[in-house]
Amino acid sequence: MVAALGAAADASPGIELVDEYGDVAVVRLLVDPTAEGKADADTAEQLMVVLIRAHEKWLVRDVYDVADQPG
Repeated sequence: MVAALGAAADASPGIELVDEYGDVAVVRLLVDPTAEGKADADTAEQLMVVLIRAHEKWLVRDVYDVADQPG
């Protein structure tokens, strides 16, 4: 999980809110594999990040890759 987020931090990812359930949120990170800063849903590697709010802080609960889905 830490390695996946570290790679995303180096590439200035795009961030998209997927869903929010009060104290739980899911965001999609779009990471440009070329590091040119042009991440979009078609060309970027995608990570889903689950966040929880505890004691007035947002904490990372889970991180996983989005599999390439058939169209």
